[in-house]
Amino acid sequence: MTFISSDISKGKIENNLSRTFDFLRFPLALFVVYLHIVPTLCLESAETSIIRVTYPVYYWINNSICTLANLAVPCFFIISGYLMGFNMTSFQPGIYLSKLYRRCFTLLIPYIIWNIACVIYLHLTGQIEYVPSWATTFIQPVNFPLWFLRNLIVLNLLYPVIWWMAGRLKLPFLIFSFVLFSVLPLFCDPYSFANQTAVSLLMFYAGVFWGINSYTVCNFRPTVLISIIITGITAYIINIFHFLPISAYINNVYLLTGTHALIISSYLAVKHYRIVTIPILTSASFFIYVSHKLGPTYISKRLEILLPADSEITRIVIFLICPVIASGICVLTYYAMSKISPRFLKILTGK
Repeated sequence: MTFISSDISKGKIENNLSRTFDFLRFPLALFVVYLHIVPTLCLESAETSIIRVTYPVYYWINNSICTLANLAVPCFFIISGYLMGFNMTSFQPGIYLSKLYRRCFTLLIPYIIWNIACVIYLHLTGQIEYVPSWATTFIQPVNFPLWFLRNLIVLNLLYPVIWWMAGRLKLPFLIFSFVLFSVLPLFCDPYSFANQTAVSLLMFYAGVFWGINSYTVCNFRPTVLISIIITGITAYIINIFHFLPISAYINNVYLLTGTHALIISSYLAVKHYRIVTIPILTSASFFIYVSHKLGPTYISKRLEILLPADSEITRIVIFLICPVIASGICVLTYYAMSKISPRFLKILTGK
């Protein structure tokens, strides 16, 4: 995403880590599309129970992929926090204000533009006949995948406090925060706004902590890395059986360990294998994220008119193929705009 590349391009971050962030950008953006193409079956509900019995293969495919895709936004928070805090062993207002200024272009302006674009899209397609309020447009937001950008903007404003906590309270407080987050379902609905806010804050805070200490995967013993990966995989396997009584707690453990396991695994793969990213997919990842709900997902789902009505195979094909088609539409649009109006595209994507 745009805010990932802004600091990497300066060559400040260890090479394998910067390559890992680049490698993850498109897959994580694609994960977001998978979460929005059809209703996910990661939550236990009456509808989920019916689909589990009626379309069991579709249910397990949807549940398995969407559970993995739930790591996308937490990963982005960690990476964003890392880039914000990287190498800031002492808080320097000038450096902070410089980073904050850059994020006006990489976060705030795209956030405003794409929410306005969503209002226009909803009007043109007849989905709304009124002008949404300022709060409905920007606070909620109307382009709902952009809640991540909204939270990230707030977290960047709170960065001085977060930096102080990460610098003074050290690793024990981070571990304590992880434990507290794991038992958070004792105090609030695990899928509530409060839990969502906690995910945002904790993942960003973790990223800042790793960043200000310039930690990379190489700083940890292999046994620690293997333990995190095994715990993340185990939590994932347990989490897809979300009808278990302890599923809410397992989900939070999964978000914590799964995000770190995904980053660690990607880092090790990038370091030890000749993994080559496709530049157009990497550079278009932010565009996919902000634009996929403004037509591409709807267009891609027209595929269903060619398939048997209300069948399991149709559900499976729509779920597996349509996110790829929608992302492809976004990439083609991005490429066309890069040729027609590259300056405007830079504004849209915050580059």
